[in-house]
Amino acid sequence: MLQAGYRDVAVLRGGLEAWSSAGHPVSPLPDPGGDGGIAWRETGPEELVQVPAQVQPAGESLFLPRIAGQSFLEGLELPLRREMAVLFVDMVGSTRLVFERSPEEVLAVMQAFMEVVIDVGAYHCGDVHDFEGDGALLYFEGAGEAVPAAFRLRDALARRREQVAGLPLPRLSLDAGPIVIGVVGTRFRRTVSLVGPSLHTAARILKLAPPGGIAGTESIVAQARVANPELASEFRPMERVPPHLEAELGPIRVLVAPPRETALR
Repeated sequence: MLQAGYRDVAVLRGGLEAWSSAGHPVSPLPDPGGDGGIAWRETGPEELVQVPAQVQPAGESLFLPRIAGQSFLEGLELPLRREMAVLFVDMVGSTRLVFERSPEEVLAVMQAFMEVVIDVGAYHCGDVHDFEGDGALLYFEGAGEAVPAAFRLRDALARRREQVAGLPLPRLSLDAGPIVIGVVGTRFRRTVSLVGPSLHTAARILKLAPPGGIAGTESIVAQARVANPELASEFRPMERVPPHLEAELGPIRVLVAPPRETALR
C-alpha cells in the first residue's frame, strides 16, 4: 500500500519497486494544507484496518458501511453482538414536498439535508448505516456519542434551513441496547445488517418527536445523564405513550427534547 497524504494507492504486487518499474509517478504530491509536497511511503498491512474475512470473502465485492472496518470491530468475526446506540432522523413533511416540487428539486433538498446528517454523524464518531426514503439510520458506539450527535444534528439542520429554501425540519429518535451485526445476502449482493430491539424501538418512537425535536427512550436518556447531563436535562417525559405503541413495544417510557426556537420561525 502506498500512501500520499489524503490519497491512498493500492499496489497489488511488488510494492513501491513494482510501481516505479511500471512507470507510475513517485514524485511528491502537492500538499493541500501547506507549501511543500507529500512524500510517498510504503506501509505494511499491519498499519491498515483489517476487514474480517467473514465480512468480505476474497474475490467477492461487498459495499460496506464504515462499521465493518472500524477499529472496535478489528479482528472480530461476524456475526457478533455489541452494545450500541442508534439514531433515526427523517424529514418532516417530505410527502408534501414530493408532490409540490419537481423530482430534481426534491433531490437537491434531500442532498442538502443528508450532507448535514453525514457530517454530524462522522464528527461524533458515528456513521450512516442506511438511507431509508426520506430519512437515515446512524449508529454509534454508545450514548456518549449518539446523544450529542442528535442535538448537534437538530441545531445544524436548523441553521441549514436558513440557507436552503424549503428544507424540512428534522425529526429524531434515539435508543441503545444490544445489536447483532452480521452479513445478509448472497455473493451477488451483500450488505452489513444491524438487528436488535433498539433499532425497532427507535424507529417506532420517531413520530413521537415534534418537528425539530428529539425522542429518546428512558434507557438512553439515563445513560446521557451520566455522560452528557446538560443535554439530558433538556428531555421531558411524555405523559402517555400511544396505546398502539405500548401494545407493540410493551411498557415503555419516552422522553422528548424540544426543537430549537429559531427552527420554527
